[in-house]
Amino acid sequence: MSAAEPLRRERADAAVIGGGPAGSAVAVRLARHSLHVVQLERRVFGAPENDAIRSGEGALPSTMSELTRLGVSVDAEAWTLHRTTGVRMRWPNGNVTEDRFPAGRCIRMLDRERFDTALWQAALDAGADGRCGWNVQRLLVQNSGVAGLVARDPGGELVEIRAPLVIDAGGRNAPSILQFNLRRANASDDFVVVVLFFDQVPELRDDLWEMHFFGAEAPAVIQGAYVKQGLARFGLGVPLYVKLGSGLKPEEFFWESLRAHPALESRLRSARIVRPPYARARLGYHTTAIARSGLLLVGDAAGYLNPILGDGILMALRSAAAAGDVAARAFERGNFSGAELQRYERRWRLVRRPRVAIGRALIAANGRQCLLGGLGHVASLRRLLLTILMRP
Repeated sequence: MSAAEPLRRERADAAVIGGGPAGSAVAVRLARHSLHVVQLERRVFGAPENDAIRSGEGALPSTMSELTRLGVSVDAEAWTLHRTTGVRMRWPNGNVTEDRFPAGRCIRMLDRERFDTALWQAALDAGADGRCGWNVQRLLVQNSGVAGLVARDPGGELVEIRAPLVIDAGGRNAPSILQFNLRRANASDDFVVVVLFFDQVPELRDDLWEMHFFGAEAPAVIQGAYVKQGLARFGLGVPLYVKLGSGLKPEEFFWESLRAHPALESRLRSARIVRPPYARARLGYHTTAIARSGLLLVGDAAGYLNPILGDGILMALRSAAAAGDVAARAFERGNFSGAELQRYERRWRLVRRPRVAIGRALIAANGRQCLLGGLGHVASLRRLLLTILMRP
């Protein structure tokens, strides 16, 4: 036996890659059908090196509704760091507007470690065989279809897990994406995000989410908000080609971009950076196939549009719901062919289409500064957009 061959072989009904929101949500759904679900996660929840803040994404009201539909009893207060109840926008022409979210709704700033841990525990409670510290090495291919995977356990041993269905929730660099070369950039949506974390930012209110639109030559947006007491997050989003053309490191690029917005630059310069910067490039991409024989891709592995809407967790949960329904039908029929699982791809396109349209409309408007500036004068349009984005 060669060193590359698995030392142990197992069987399962379904193998789920990833312990983020998408992976745990689909594991919950399948385990409730009394299936043997093995869920693998490379992290070890609760480890001191895990980052609770990461990029600082918030949970929208619709995210909370998806958790309710999932039927998971989670203590939201355990992973809610802070709430914002309104938005202040600085438009390209310099106008500033302030609006409250409708019906008292809020964006919850998340402790991602606790949030992910809560969903992981929900999957365990549903009966999933969750295993932390496991790294998936490759997917098994048989008769042109996926038939399982090979993973390395925490002790370094290679383990082969045969399963008629693999659900890959491994993110933008999911094993299936890399193995089958499935990721393609969406040039018109391709953003880079650079996030800096500060202590006390002058004039930043703890109840408002700030959005700053600026940049004459290329559209830029900065989102800023309190994360928790003594910690504020400001994230810059610009088209990727702007960053590539600068030749600057992420933090240098952040400050160079802010030269076009001196008022905000002055505010942030007076604050103290308290955490290392977070940078992520090539955010706009699509996955060429999210359903094939024996394989479904969910969450960020199924494609990502842009960072403007801040709805990554929401879409992860919705993709898990669609994949869970299609997978349950496949188990009922004993059919895991590409034709059967394509139902998921068709359904996911319908679910994702409205968010894609909104995101691209915002990007297009941001690229036309006079159009975006005009929106700042129309309160009814702003309230309509907020009503859509903040819908439960």
